[in-house]
Amino acid sequence: MQLQVNMQAEAPDGRRVAVKALSLRGLRDWKQLQLFEREAATLRGLDHPCIPAYVDHFELDTADDRGFFLVQVGRTDW
Repeated sequence: MQLQVNMQAEAPDGRRVAVKALSLRGLRDWKQLQLFEREAATLRGLDHPCIPAYVDHFELDTADDRGFFLVQVGRTDW
């Protein structure tokens, strides 16, 4: 599975965010995508100080792939 949490960015509102990415081409089976989407849905409903807050999730198409992205509030110490 092509799953990475190596992108850190600044959101338009100035918050630091971490982005988890999943590549459609890298999937071994559809279960991986189902779990990724379930994680996004679960995080959206959680509000706990020890769990990075959900910001958004979205898909992005390129010429040869589709990426799925989950955005959470990033750590403040980077």
